[in-house]
Amino acid sequence: MVDIEGLVSGMVPPVRVPPGLTYDQPFSVISEIGERWRLFAKRVRGGSVIVGVPLSNSHPGVDDLLRSNVQPFGATVESAAEVVTRQVDVTVEYAVIDDSGLLQNAAGGIPLTTNSEAIRHLLGHGAFTTLDGDPYFTVSRQIGDVVANLVLFKDIELEQQMLHNSLRFNMTVAGACWFICAMLAGFYLYGQRGPRITCEQAIAQDEGQTIEFKSSLRWDFKLGRVTKEKEVEVRQRCERNFSDIYRMRALQYIRNY
Repeated sequence: MVDIEGLVSGMVPPVRVPPGLTYDQPFSVISEIGERWRLFAKRVRGGSVIVGVPLSNSHPGVDDLLRSNVQPFGATVESAAEVVTRQVDVTVEYAVIDDSGLLQNAAGGIPLTTNSEAIRHLLGHGAFTTLDGDPYFTVSRQIGDVVANLVLFKDIELEQQMLHNSLRFNMTVAGACWFICAMLAGFYLYGQRGPRITCEQAIAQDEGQTIEFKSSLRWDFKLGRVTKEKEVEVRQRCERNFSDIYRMRALQYIRNY
């Protein structure tokens, strides 16, 4: 709560001038809330001065009234910022805006709009605090030299709830993915495990992906001796017919033999 008379620079965020603004000649605008205004704008060094009258209060000499009431604001934004309400006609309202969009002086309701991007940036980068259990972003800024500190609050309870729900959803999806990956890995390893049968059971079965019958691993019955060629032949047959895991086990068995 700031108890002052008139506008203190820095109290409001940067503003935008009315659409269709022209300088040094009267013009009419309709504000975003439907108000009809007759305005007169003047460029000064460092900014702009806008004086105006709502069309509901206008009279035939309103354009001359606006031209005469823009004179007290001088030629610079600094001199325009020093103007007080008693220096202009009681029916005339005004606003002084510097080149950065900061409202330096104002009286009445000249149809200006705040810069929404600046507000979103301001309220999205403040400190975090909790009031009555509700989370808020807070932005504190000094108004004038010794007038007051202005604290802006933005309720972020909904944003925090949304982030919480998003985190919970992501954790659920991640858990499901890990579970599915573990199941697939288990099925793969189970399918790649070695046969659990005895030699007698193997002999009773036909040849297949896990069983291959050979008369010898290294002994060549024609030559009557161990030959490297016989071992190579058996090795090549294992590599053609067996899957990776069984082929490695078969080749290990051949080496051990």
